[in-house]
Amino acid sequence: SEVHEASFRWLHGLSSMVVARIAWTSKGIALAELGRHEEALQAYEQAIKINSESGELWYFKGITLSSLNCPADARDTLYTALELGHSETREALEGMHREGY
Repeated sequence: SEVHEASFRWLHGLSSMVVARIAWTSKGIALAELGRHEEALQAYEQAIKINSESGELWYFKGITLSSLNCPADARDTLYTALELGHSETREALEGMHREGY
């Protein structure tokens, strides 16, 4: 039926978006661990385009910006993660504050 086909297409599109977000996030994590922070930042930005409500993604982006010596952007990004409820963000912000950022 048309309803069944429409539901299937919607679910397929949704699952494709979830897979893409996970792939971009995983790529960002791997690149960051290799010290390739510019590329990691690009990967996190792609993942955020898919799910801008993920505090975890904003957290990863903020930590990466901090690694790139962009403290103001890192702080703003981490505040976004905090607003979205990411639990580890407060520690990162306190660490930046202690370091004078």
